[in-house]
Amino acid sequence: MYKIKEQINLIMADFDFHKSQAIMEVVFQRAGKKRMDVPSISELKDIAKKCLLKANEKNSTFEFGMFEAIKINGTLELRLVPEKSNPLSSLFR
Repeated sequence: MYKIKEQINLIMADFDFHKSQAIMEVVFQRAGKKRMDVPSISELKDIAKKCLLKANEKNSTFEFGMFEAIKINGTLELRLVPEKSNPLSSLFR
């Protein structure tokens, strides 16, 4: 098993932040936001890393913006989630 720092470094090197930015541009455009509202690649990397660190710290899931970081069985994962719905989630509160 990789140490957390190694996992984060591997994820950050593997994740396609340019594709994520392009997806965000489309989502923001459809929402009527300006191109300049889309975070830069550097900003996306900072946000993603913070999400991964928080997911590790919480030993769970952490979401911010469209990023979702998950820690399951000691393994971290990073996702870009433009849309999500769980109408039944209120039943479990």
